[in-house]
Amino acid sequence: MEYAGFIVILILLWIRPEYMFLLFYVFANYLLVFLISDVWRLTWADAPAYALYSAINIAITLTIGAVVVALFKWIKTRKTGRDKELDREMERIRAELSVREGQPPTS
Repeated sequence: MEYAGFIVILILLWIRPEYMFLLFYVFANYLLVFLISDVWRLTWADAPAYALYSAINIAITLTIGAVVVALFKWIKTRKTGRDKELDREMERIRAELSVREGQPPTS
């Protein structure tokens, strides 16, 4: 995969951090690179080495991509200190309201 492919995948994964999207993009990208440029110069003698090289590159790309997806998912779902503070405040308000109404607090 060319370096432009890595830049494109980082942008796309920032927008949509999904493992299946990563899998689709990596295989589609390698298939397109093979069909557009490599298929014309590949010989039967070079095919096993090319397949091994491609499999290693795909595995490395998927591994790095999985780490990137996990990081982007964590960034998008984590709560900041302010959010945690607001959650505690809402819980306190709910507890006060339930005490006033004589009902046990619900979480």
